[in-house]
Amino acid sequence: MRVETNTATTSKCSSYRGVRRRSWGRYVSEIRLPGKKTRIWLGSFGTPEMAARAYDSAAFFLKGDSANLNFPELAGSLPRPESCSRKDIQVAAAKASKRACDDKKGSDESESEKRLQWWFEKEMDDIVEEVIKEKEAPYHLRSGKRFNKMRSLIKQL
Repeated sequence: MRVETNTATTSKCSSYRGVRRRSWGRYVSEIRLPGKKTRIWLGSFGTPEMAARAYDSAAFFLKGDSANLNFPELAGSLPRPESCSRKDIQVAAAKASKRACDDKKGSDESESEKRLQWWFEKEMDDIVEEVIKEKEAPYHLRSGKRFNKMRSLIKQL
């Protein structure tokens, strides 16, 4: 794990690769596709560790063993995307960040941990809605009970 050393830089950036801090305190993560100028948005997170794990998941999938990871000791346990699509990479990153949140949980659930859980559920809803908007799901999955069932299944991941 990396340690922040300069207080002047901690207000706007993080010491983790692929992670930066917004002015209002949230941490965001994105990764550049190898050999291209385009990026994949991985999400907005409550802690820098969650954002770093999301980055690690995407980096390990895209770059393999040559990836520079924030937590190299966790490389074997990172969730893998089902395909090379942006959405699958984002879902795997969200799972990795949730694991960071779950690993952090102790015997009692604090208020900040409840907020992190709320954020994860909201982020998963956003991903599902984006998939639906882009019509990657068949019509019967975009409406009614089946949509709600799909959303609840994704929340359980």
